[in-house]
Amino acid sequence: MRLGFLSCLALWCLALSPLGAQSTYFWDDPVYLVRQGARFPVAVDNGKTAAAFWQERRQTDGWPQTYLSLTVRNVGESDWTTRRNLLGPFTLIGSEAQIYSVVLTQAGIIWVAVLDQEDQVTLYKSADGAASFQVDKRLKGAGNLLVPKLFLGPGDEPFLLVNQAEASTFRIFSSRRVAGQWTNLQVVTSETDQRQSFQPSVARNGDRLTLVYQTLFTGQRITYQIFRKDSTDGGATWGPAERLSDFADDANETADQLDNERPSVFWFQNRMFVAWERRTGRTLPVVELASYSADGKRLDTQTMTQNTYTARSPQFYVFQNKLRLAWFDNRNETYDLFLSFWDPSLGWDTPERLTKETGNSVFGQPAKLGDELFFFWQSTFGDNPGVVMLSPDHRADPPTLTPGNFKVGFKTNNPSFSLTVSFPR
Repeated sequence: MRLGFLSCLALWCLALSPLGAQSTYFWDDPVYLVRQGARFPVAVDNGKTAAAFWQERRQTDGWPQTYLSLTVRNVGESDWTTRRNLLGPFTLIGSEAQIYSVVLTQAGIIWVAVLDQEDQVTLYKSADGAASFQVDKRLKGAGNLLVPKLFLGPGDEPFLLVNQAEASTFRIFSSRRVAGQWTNLQVVTSETDQRQSFQPSVARNGDRLTLVYQTLFTGQRITYQIFRKDSTDGGATWGPAERLSDFADDANETADQLDNERPSVFWFQNRMFVAWERRTGRTLPVVELASYSADGKRLDTQTMTQNTYTARSPQFYVFQNKLRLAWFDNRNETYDLFLSFWDPSLGWDTPERLTKETGNSVFGQPAKLGDELFFFWQSTFGDNPGVVMLSPDHRADPPTLTPGNFKVGFKTNNPSFSLTVSFPR
């Protein structure tokens, strides 16, 4: 590539800045943390500490036993510290599903919620950098519970959401930690038309908590639709449910015909972003995005993928003051992780493929540590699920400049000159 001198210098400086105005970032080779029997990684960070958890399953003479393992690192440390089978064993009957959730506060407290019985969630707390965990509370449900989800509310206090089965309903329930104590489970989706509600996601904007979730909806056909609720008292009470998936991207379709699942919500620059999986009865799921003003007005929508392949699990994160989105899809036959970032003027950027591994790469989890970004995911080849970590590449060679229309050490009468830039591969 031949460029003018000033252009070359500008591009050179840009290339040396990870994830700059473009999404360029140099990665090291992926490293397996566990090669077999590890699933469902969850990464958390607070800028000063980053940690990734995962489930490990062991076969026994009786029911298989599940443990939680983790790797953790603080700013200033050169290596990650891995602790295998730190929590457990937990007995899971049937096919393996995710049974836990994690949050990390700014003060460095790690909270873990585990569904360790069909009707019980146990809350664990670590105040020593994940060296040890203590049971803080065991919450009993009135019926069977599904995977718990932890979030951080006002004051950085943990906030729990979990599905509870009651007769013919599966509603979302919550528990808050107030004055050092967890409240009893109380229903959040009590409306008669919200009897089957799942996949809660919560984001905080000042003192406002915004809950986004999917509900079974009876319209032109039975579908899942995305709804929103807001709380201004830390989750003690919630406002009315507002439907978010009330629009169609195709003029030949109506919103009631579309299935909408697994939403993710994030507040950024006083604007609410929601991403979810969307499909018709004839197409494969795509990643749908919508943004809303602080007063609830929908500002724009965008479809990030195509309906000829399956896209799953969109989630937001922020790095270097940019809002970003990660998901996985199988446009290349096997599942890979893809990334995009949002520009206030241009919208969402063209997706960038993160993984090119043999097998399926799913459940990508970003973690920020200081000025660096790490990714964790589940890699499955055949019947062997493992957990992989991707780190920044500190060995990447810088771009090189070579003369274009002159020779080093020789005088030239050219009124201008050019350089050739070679970027590292």
